[in-house]
Amino acid sequence: MEMYNLATRTWTKLQRMKVCREGASSVVYNNYIFVTGGFVENSRQTESIEKLSLNAVNFDQSNSWEDVPVKFPGGLFGHCSIVYNGRLIGIGGCDKVAYSNGIFEISLVRRYTSRPLATMPPSSRCYHGCAIFGDKIVIVGGRENVKADSALSSVAMYDITENTYQELAPLPYPVSEMATVKWDDDNIMIMGGTSNENRKLKKVLMYNIKIQESHELPDMKYKRKGCMAVVVGDTVIVMGGQDERGNYLKSAESFKFDRYSWEELAEMHEARYLATAVAC
Repeated sequence: MEMYNLATRTWTKLQRMKVCREGASSVVYNNYIFVTGGFVENSRQTESIEKLSLNAVNFDQSNSWEDVPVKFPGGLFGHCSIVYNGRLIGIGGCDKVAYSNGIFEISLVRRYTSRPLATMPPSSRCYHGCAIFGDKIVIVGGRENVKADSALSSVAMYDITENTYQELAPLPYPVSEMATVKWDDDNIMIMGGTSNENRKLKKVLMYNIKIQESHELPDMKYKRKGCMAVVVGDTVIVMGGQDERGNYLKSAESFKFDRYSWEELAEMHEARYLATAVAC
């Protein structure tokens, strides 16, 4: 684990997690970072969840990661997760054998209960993106099976309170293993990823969920598959991934709308592919 400080423009190494994870997902809730699932050592996926206090990140480096006493259903990687009213909601993913079309929730307060919520018609999704807008989750792209040509252009909206699932207008191209962030009340930003031809992308899209239309933003400096992104204030930061030559990347870059271009940032200490990131 490492942290980027936007003020000092430097990376700092932090406490290592208990488990090595690829394709995990993370959220921030109640002053903790929660990291869920992922593909781990010995070619297996994990059902485990661990958490780290933000006090450990910002003040007390003696604190360490703690196990959360609840399991992910089946063990998943390549899934998405968001927080809604004290509940972690997981979407899709893969359990190594099959791709999932499930949406489920886990309470992040004791007793840490879990239950299924819905399924995503018409297909399963792994390595997709999502963002929450009020009580609605927007789900974009991803792959529907293990084949490299199964990337999706579809966009869907899951209403948590109504427990309904609605297809929206698609993206202009199929994409998986991209980074996604919520930009404002109406837009989700989609960066990099891989196409159906397994081409790594540096394209950037802004998709408006109200009018269900997208437009292109300036390309990133680097092609990135399996990258991660966060929003810090008025800045979007993209990190890591795999480039067109198969190299895992240490590089990071940022985008601000007032300059309307990407700026290269200091490199991370370690190259990362299918990692996870949060803003805190």
